[in-house]
Amino acid sequence: MDSRIYDFLINEIGLTDKELINSLANKCKIATFKKRETIIHQNERPKYVPFLCSGIVRGFLVDEKNNEITDCFCQKFGEAVVPSLPFDTPALFSMQAVADSEIFLFPVSDLVSLVNGNPAMMALYNVLLQESAKRHFDMKYNLMRFDNAQRYEWFLKEYPGLIDKVSHKYIASFLSMSEVSLSRVRKELAQKNKA
Repeated sequence: MDSRIYDFLINEIGLTDKELINSLANKCKIATFKKRETIIHQNERPKYVPFLCSGIVRGFLVDEKNNEITDCFCQKFGEAVVPSLPFDTPALFSMQAVADSEIFLFPVSDLVSLVNGNPAMMALYNVLLQESAKRHFDMKYNLMRFDNAQRYEWFLKEYPGLIDKVSHKYIASFLSMSEVSLSRVRKELAQKNKA
């Protein structure tokens, strides 16, 4: 069994019940996704609940005009790569590897059964749900209240190093600006830092 699964369950999720940890570890598999490979498609009903082991993943949706709109990036070990809640509902977003990535995959049916049948898992699910909601609310709040330059500076702090690892097209979409605007903001910030 890959020790990273135990590291995730114990140190990231915070599980202490050895029987529960072993049960989840035995159900988990680690899958590899190449850059640009889709992990979950929008509107698909997921078979697995994914968490990031390594790499970078973006969440995006395709609008009525067939434009891709980037909603989020995941780059931290143990981060949920979840396209909708509850786990067994159709995905609101597609989740795509934007760098070669490894993903922890837990079968949805097993996880839903555990959450519904185990008070400790239900409490944990509620904590994770609240943390995820807080992260998304904070992100949306900052993206809505800042101008282009402030959004870009916020992005650099919130996602260190990602600017050099991900297509600027995806980053511009995430920051609700055009690629031209992102390029202009980057040049202005570079000139400001030189002065």
